[in-house]
Amino acid sequence: MLLLLACSRARPPLAPAASPLRASAPQMVFGPKLPPEVAVVLRPAYEGAARGGEPFVVGTEAELRAIWSAMLKVYGNEADARLAVARNQQVILPYINSPAVITGAHRALLQKFGAEDAAKIIRQNPGILACDPAALAATPSRDIESAASFVAAFDSLPRGAREGVPFATFALLAGTIGARLATCAGRVCGSSADWDLKGGLGVQAKAWVLAHMPM
Repeated sequence: MLLLLACSRARPPLAPAASPLRASAPQMVFGPKLPPEVAVVLRPAYEGAARGGEPFVVGTEAELRAIWSAMLKVYGNEADARLAVARNQQVILPYINSPAVITGAHRALLQKFGAEDAAKIIRQNPGILACDPAALAATPSRDIESAASFVAAFDSLPRGAREGVPFATFALLAGTIGARLATCAGRVCGSSADWDLKGGLGVQAKAWVLAHMPM
């Protein structure tokens, strides 16, 4: 489950260790028009600009158009694809993801859950489309659903609460939940009142964060 949550919530650094400027030779670019919130990732980021740092470019327009085309394919409409990008921009970064990973991850979800439930999962947890398809296919269905529920609940927190949760705290909470799922799989773990009857994993995760973070 930690793999799924890492795909879901990890944010890339501003620039990787090696950040060469890509060639910008004129080229024919094909594919769907990029919405502004997608095209913005191509804007060069200047790492250490005050010290004469080189601009870092996440990828080419052709690469981004191919990724956006894959997003449109798996979501089925532009509105849902744009909402997914707004929630988790890493899925469209060419130096992190690719069209093959997006469509492969979606295919793995379709095989496990069918079209309706797969669509629900990628809406709840867009970051799952950056997970390795083979690893995703080998992940228990319950873990995938639990991760999606957790991410959806986390994203529904008030903005101040989300920003107040350090990544280490998030990882600790995710690890605790993942360990409990592994330990309790197929069995009753504690009382129902303590776990299942409080609204499920996502609801309880949200309640835990709200209870433990200063507002």
